[in-house]
Amino acid sequence: MSGFPVLTCPVEEYQEPSGKVGGSPGRIAWSAELDGKPDEKVSVYHAWLVEDLEGGRVRILTQESQNGKPAAQLAEAKPNKMVLGHQDWCDGLIRAARGESTKETNLKAAGLGAYPKDK
Repeated sequence: MSGFPVLTCPVEEYQEPSGKVGGSPGRIAWSAELDGKPDEKVSVYHAWLVEDLEGGRVRILTQESQNGKPAAQLAEAKPNKMVLGHQDWCDGLIRAARGESTKETNLKAAGLGAYPKDK
């Protein structure tokens, strides 16, 4: 399995961070559905927390639930494209915050081009 196609991902939750160390973290969550035959269906819910830390740093926590046979197959793949993809997202957030452009992704480095720029 090479991964999921591009999915529509509506934002389900959004809470702006307080902007203070020790204050309320920011939260954003999205969902996605992939319809099809029973062996093709997938449902996803993915939440991200962004916490302000001392020294101008932030901590990003993410938790995701995926249901369906394709998700189970993807979770067992080595190297794990999901873990590598999430790291790419975090790296991209850092680059965007610094005003930098995105670079080669982890997936390409692992020989798993999933995005047009990785092929």
